[in-house]
Amino acid sequence: MELLLDWLRYSGDVFIFNLLAQVTVLLGAALLVAYWFRHSPVSKYTVLYSSMLSLLLIISVSTLLQIRQTALFSFDVSTLSGSTGNKSVGFILETLPFLLDINELLFDGAVLNQNAQQEEITAQSSASMVSTSLPLSAWFLSGWIAGFVIALLGLVRCQIKLNRLVRKSKSLTSQQTKRVLNALSNIEMAALAVEFKILPSIKSPLLAGIATPTVYLPEAFVENISLGELQAVLLHEVAHLQRKDVAANYIQKIVRAMFWFHPLVILVDRLIDRSREEICDNYALVKSDPISYGEVLFKVGTLRHEDQRANESLSSLALGIHGKNWKLEDRVQGLLDNNRETDMNLSKRKSTLFFTSIVSTAVFVSACQLGERPSQGAAVESAAAGPSATLSQQSASAEPQYISVQSPSQNETREPPPARTGQTLSDEVLAILSEISPLLSTDDNDESKNAENLARAKRLLDQLTTEKFDSLNDFEKASSLNYLTNYYLLQKDYSNSIVTFERILEIGELRADIRLRALRSLGQLSAAMERWQDSIDFYAAWRELAAAEDQLVFKGLSYAHYQLEELAPAIQYWESYMELMESNDITIDRDDFAYLNGMYFAIEDLNKALELTKEMILKFNDARDWNNLKSIYAMMDAQEQADQAVKALHDIVGDDIAGVTIEKATHLLTDGDYLPLIAVAPQYPTQAANEGIEGWTLVGFTVLEDGSVDQQSISVIDAEPLQLFDRTSMRAAAQFKFQPRVLNGQAVKVVGVQYVFRFQLNEEA
Repeated sequence: MELLLDWLRYSGDVFIFNLLAQVTVLLGAALLVAYWFRHSPVSKYTVLYSSMLSLLLIISVSTLLQIRQTALFSFDVSTLSGSTGNKSVGFILETLPFLLDINELLFDGAVLNQNAQQEEITAQSSASMVSTSLPLSAWFLSGWIAGFVIALLGLVRCQIKLNRLVRKSKSLTSQQTKRVLNALSNIEMAALAVEFKILPSIKSPLLAGIATPTVYLPEAFVENISLGELQAVLLHEVAHLQRKDVAANYIQKIVRAMFWFHPLVILVDRLIDRSREEICDNYALVKSDPISYGEVLFKVGTLRHEDQRANESLSSLALGIHGKNWKLEDRVQGLLDNNRETDMNLSKRKSTLFFTSIVSTAVFVSACQLGERPSQGAAVESAAAGPSATLSQQSASAEPQYISVQSPSQNETREPPPARTGQTLSDEVLAILSEISPLLSTDDNDESKNAENLARAKRLLDQLTTEKFDSLNDFEKASSLNYLTNYYLLQKDYSNSIVTFERILEIGELRADIRLRALRSLGQLSAAMERWQDSIDFYAAWRELAAAEDQLVFKGLSYAHYQLEELAPAIQYWESYMELMESNDITIDRDDFAYLNGMYFAIEDLNKALELTKEMILKFNDARDWNNLKSIYAMMDAQEQADQAVKALHDIVGDDIAGVTIEKATHLLTDGDYLPLIAVAPQYPTQAANEGIEGWTLVGFTVLEDGSVDQQSISVIDAEPLQLFDRTSMRAAAQFKFQPRVLNGQAVKVVGVQYVFRFQLNEEA
C-alpha cells in the first residue's frame, strides 16, 4: 500500500495528467474528423465510435508505458517550472492559465491547514502520517473510480427498470399484427428474429434486448398512424436491429461511465447517439422521401403518452425513434440538407482505413508522455523533507502567471456569411412548417378540434404558398406545396391536390426525389379521379426519371390500362409487377394472381390461364382455383387431361382445400342446370387494404344465353361498407362465365342471379 501511495505521490499526477491529455487529444482529433464528415452519418459514426472504444486502448497502453517508465516520445516539462519537486504541476499551471485560481485555493488552503496542525501531525504515528498526507492524485483517482462505480450502478439500475417495465408489455391483437406485417412486407427481414409488443407506459416506439430483441410500441400507436408512416417507423427500428446497435450502445455507455467527468467524452457520446439515429433514418429514406419522413417524425412526436417522463430514464439503454438530446427541428433540417449522404454502410476499404487510422493514432498518442518520473533519490529526498516542504514547493510553483491577450486588429475585415442556397430552409419557413405539421395530425375523437387545427394550418399554408411564395427559394416552395397537398389529401380534395402537385413540377430547380414523389402521387390521384390516361402519362414520366422500377407504379399502370380496356399492356405491366415483387422477396397474395388470371380469361388465353391456375393451386390450394381448373379443361374439351391434372395436383397438395371467399347467394333457377364455370376474384382496393378495411358486396346480374354476363344488368344490391367495394365487384362479375340454362334444347338467359363478394384481409398478410 505504501509503495502505491509513494508512486501516486511522486508520479500519480503525471500519470493522471498524461492520461487525460491523451484522451483529450484523441477525442479532439476525432471531433475534427467527424466535422469534416458531418454530411455523412455513417462515416461520422465510424470515426466517433471507434475513437470511443480506443479510449480503452489508451488506458491500457498509457498505464503500461508509464509504469515501465518508457515512451515513444517524452517531453520534459521541468524547464517550465521553477520547482524542484513535482514537475507536472508547474506545467499545468503555466500551460492552462484558467486553472490558476483553483490550484491557488487548493495549495494555499493545504499550507494553512498544515501550519495550524503541525504539532499534531508530528505527534502522530507513521501510519497516521501516511493517511493524512494522501496525495491529491490519490483523491482524484478515488473520486474517478467512485464516479465510475456510481455511473455503472446507474446503468444496472436502468436495466432493472427496463426489465421491470417490459414485463408489463402485451402481445399485439390480430388486427395490429396484420397492420405491422403489412408494413413489414417491403422490408428485408431475412435472418432477423424480432418480436413486436405493446407497452402502454412508453411515449414512442423503442427497441430493447440483446438476446431477444423486441420492438415495443405505445398503446394504440399502430392504429393512430397510416400504414406508410408505420412502415417508416418500423424501418428505423429494424435498422437498429440489423446493425446490432443495442449491443454497441451498451459498450458505448460503459465507456462513457468510465470517463463520466470528461466533457469531450460526454459530447462524443451524444454525437454517436445522433449519428446512429441519422444512419437509421437513412434506412427509412430508402422507402420514403425526406419531407414525408420528416412528417412521420413530427406526427410520432405528437402521439405521446400522458406521462411524459415514462421512459426518459430508459433512453440510455433502449433505442427509440426519438432522442432527448436532439431537437426534432434540427433532425428534420438535417433530413432536408441537400448535402446529406444517405449511405447506410461504409465500403470495406473505407471502414478498414478509418479503423486502422484511429487505432494507430490511439497507440501513438498513448506512447507520447509529458513529464518524467523523478529519480529515486529525488523521491527519497522529498519524502524526508516531510509534508511541509512538499506543500511549500507546490505553493511556490503556483505563483499566478499573467497572460497577455491581444484583440483582433482593427484593420482586419470579416468575411461575409455564406449566402443561403436554394436547397435549404430558412429559420422562418422551418418554424412555420414545424407549426403546421402537428396541426395536420387529426384526432378521431375531437372533430371540432380537427376543424380548428386544419383551418389554422390552411391560413399558415396560404401565407407560404401565396403571400410569401415569390420570396421563397425553390426548395422552400416545394416543401410548402408538399404540405399543402397533405392538407388537401386530408380533406379528400383530389382536384386541388392534383393542381398543387402540378405547381410543384413547375418549379425550376426541383430535387429529383421531390419530382418523383409528385409524379407518382399525380398518377395515383389521377386514377382516383378516373382520369386513366393522365394516370398512365404521369407514371410513364416517373419511370423515365427514376433510377429503379417500382412495383406500385407497375400496378398503377396495369390498372389504368385495364380501365381503358387495353388488356395487352395491362397484362404486361401486371406480370412485371409480380416479377418485381418476387425479385424483392415480397410475398404475393392470391388476389394478385387471381387478378392476372381474370385478364387471361378476358382475352381467352386459356393456356396461360391453365398454367397460372395450376400454380395458384400449388401455392394456395383454394377451392375457387380447383373449380376454375375443371372449368378451363371443360372449355378446352379435355376431360381426360382434367382428370389426370386433378389427380396429380391432389397427390402434391393433398385433399385439404382452403375455403371460398366468393359465395353464391341466391338465384331464380329451379331446374338445377345452371352452373358457374369461371368465378373471377375482384381486385382488393388499395385504400381499403392499406387501412385494414374489410366488407362485402351483394351483386345482381343477368346471365345471357351464351353463358356470359349482361354488362348492363350488373348492379350492387347491398354492401358493407357502402360504395367502397362496388366498382371492383361489378368489374369482377362482368368476367364471370357460366354454363347456360337449357330448356327444351335451347339456351335461355337467367335473370336475377346474385353473388356475394367478401373482402377479407389474409390473417398472415
